[in-house]
Amino acid sequence: MGRGALRTLRIAGAGRRAPRGARRRTPGPDASEGIGFEELTERFLASEWADVRPVEVETEIHVPLGDTGRVVVCKLDAVFERGDRFEIVDWKTGAVPTTPEDVRNASFQLALYRLAYAHHREVDPERVDAVLYYVSHDVQLRPERLYSEEELLSEWERSFGEAAESQSSNDEVSI
Repeated sequence: MGRGALRTLRIAGAGRRAPRGARRRTPGPDASEGIGFEELTERFLASEWADVRPVEVETEIHVPLGDTGRVVVCKLDAVFERGDRFEIVDWKTGAVPTTPEDVRNASFQLALYRLAYAHHREVDPERVDAVLYYVSHDVQLRPERLYSEEELLSEWERSFGEAAESQSSNDEVSI
């Protein structure tokens, strides 16, 4: 399922509840990913986001990473306003992370999205939440906490080391 189909689900499905009696299955992380568009639509309509209109859809944000001179390009699928908070939802159709490293990488991605959106909206990052929703598996990944900007910078240097240092200051990285 491509981004265009998911965009259609997000916009067309937003504001609608799942039909009464809709089936709701919760397969585990190793469930087949070969489910069809109809079932993905059904899962979306049964999700907590089906009756909420996003305030942003497919938003691309360029955010400087600290004072490194590097820019990270974050492509947010959807952002919802929840009271005085914002919630970024990144829709996934692939496998659910199962290793600690995969979960750490997913948390890193969400923390970058949170930082980017906070800069974009000029709000405190503590007012921004982020979740990965694996539609194919009907599984949400919500880190207990998201990295701060300082932790992101430290993790960036730890993960990319010399490769990060050798990049020119005009380099952009898409996440």
